Amino acid sequence: MHIGIDARMVYYRVGGISTYIRKLVETLENMDTGDHRFTIFHSRKGRETLSGRFRRADLWTPSHHRLERL
Repeated sequence: MHIGIDARMVYYRVGGISTYIRKLVETLENMDTGDHRFTIFHSRKGRETLSGRFRRADLWTPSHHRLERL
């Protein structure tokens, strides 16, 4: 199974959603995930990667972009 995590909100401010995403990725890294593969979706601005273990994919739209609502 391939699971994607949208981590763009992490870079906006420290708070509930960003803390939740960081802890979720940290916990998943420490688990035996078997045949599950994870992709962490970041903004394209070249900020730090949340995980060295999971694949990184850059997204070109900011979070809450109007085209994501279609």
